[in-house]
Amino acid sequence: MTNNDFIKLVGNAVSYENKKRGYPLFSSVVIAQAILETGWGKSTMMMKANAVFGIKATENWKGKVFNAKTWEVIDEKVYNIQDCFRAYNSIQESISDYFDLITKTDRYRKALITNNARECIQAIKNGGYATDPLYVDKIMSIINGYNLAEYDKKEEHEALYQIGKNYKLKDNMFVRCGAGTEFHIKDFRELTEDGKKNALFQEVGKKAVLKKGTIVTCLDIINEKGNLWFRIPSGYVACLHNGEVFIDE
Repeated sequence: MTNNDFIKLVGNAVSYENKKRGYPLFSSVVIAQAILETGWGKSTMMMKANAVFGIKATENWKGKVFNAKTWEVIDEKVYNIQDCFRAYNSIQESISDYFDLITKTDRYRKALITNNARECIQAIKNGGYATDPLYVDKIMSIINGYNLAEYDKKEEHEALYQIGKNYKLKDNMFVRCGAGTEFHIKDFRELTEDGKKNALFQEVGKKAVLKKGTIVTCLDIINEKGNLWFRIPSGYVACLHNGEVFIDE
């Protein structure tokens, strides 16, 4: 497999996962990490365990594992070690798990609200992802050397959701007064007339819950720390929260 073939293979998988989750990360960063950590797809973990990223298998990991040699930088000294890593059934599964790790772990939260690729990978490293002091520079060198920023430019013009369009709720959904779980859930009486017709509980004093399958109109899209919220006529509903999608295209 050539370098360009590997970029295309991983790039398509990363773009798909990033789009599905509402673009919480810069695809160029994730693709460059895959290149660096697999040696262009030639690492043992990649070939035998579909592991695009060297995510260690802690006691909380319930999936397959693979033991491999690696190195860590501790107090400016390099140590060669044997460690246990997560293994997968496919490359797409590996990439999906990476997105779960970054988007659902508090120490990586800053990576979801950055303005460019360097800020994104710096936040990921600062969160404890890598010990190599040159990790950020290596990732940026790959991004610049192989023009991976084109993936980010494409995504700027390819919104997964659009203002003004109608969407279907995949589950019963609370309607809040603002974009975020810190905002209170509205009362039934605060819904629009159409919202009241589609409410799960149609009584004053009950929390506002729209039924699964309700069609809502997106009036605005708010990115709140990597989570997407829709403003609809009745208030705010979660679209993408902690990696889980609640609204159908």
